[in-house]
Amino acid sequence: MPWLVHDGDAVIELRPEIGGGRGEGEPMSERALELLLSRIATDAWGRSTLRSVYFDLIAFGQGGSVSDDLVLAEVLDAAARGTLRGYRSEAPRTVTGAGGGAGAALSDLVEGTALAELASTPAPAPLPAAVRHQIDILARASQQGAPFCEECECADDGAA
Repeated sequence: MPWLVHDGDAVIELRPEIGGGRGEGEPMSERALELLLSRIATDAWGRSTLRSVYFDLIAFGQGGSVSDDLVLAEVLDAAARGTLRGYRSEAPRTVTGAGGGAGAALSDLVEGTALAELASTPAPAPLPAAVRHQIDILARASQQGAPFCEECECADDGAA
């Protein structure tokens, strides 16, 4: 059973050496595969994939609770022994849905379009009434050149 892992713009197909057949794409060196496995072990999705590889290829489907460190060590060992092989191929760069239609190349959608034109400026959030009231009080005090006391202004506005 092959397992697929994404690495940047590439798709890595992990296959067992015996009974796994040859994967599509360029075979990876043992060192490149070791570096890839170490890199994907840093996130939860990658660890989940490594657990699948471990239980299907190494533990032969036997359950049990094992640490992530043991899973990574065993999978790295399988890659070093040649029991696990990696085949690298480029990921398809197509998108589906509105705008480009099914199968439109990503470069066709973006080519000639300035990204700044695609970005929209969000509308400013409305100010709460208390903040607008403070702005009015400060503006009046500034225009009159008078000293400012917020409590006095609020009392005057409430009496008016």
